Amino acid sequence: MRAGRFVGTVTSIMDDIGARPDWGPCLAALWVEPDARGQGIGAALAEALMARLAGLGFERVYLSAKPHMRDYYLLRGWTMIDSDIDKDRQDVFLRLLPRQ
Repeated sequence: MRAGRFVGTVTSIMDDIGARPDWGPCLAALWVEPDARGQGIGAALAEALMARLAGLGFERVYLSAKPHMRDYYLLRGWTMIDSDIDKDRQDVFLRLLPRQ
C-alpha cells in the first residue's frame, strides 16, 4: 500500500511448479500495478519475502515465470534452472537465501 492505495503484492507457497512439486518454497503471484512499476516495488516485495523465508530457516526459493520475464529475474540475481515447464512453457528460477 502507498498513500492508502494498493500498489503490489507477493506471496509464497510450497508448491507452485506443477511439473516440479518438490521445488519449494516458491515466490508466487508477484504483482505491481502498472502505474507503480519501475519504482523498485517488485524488487522490494521479493526481497521482503526472501528475508521472511530465510528467517524461517529456508535455504532457497524458487519461482516460475513466463519467458518474457526472463531478463527481469536474471538481472535481479535469479538463476534460471529449467525452462519450457508446464502448459505455459515457463522458466524456473532459483535464489539461494542468506543464512540467518
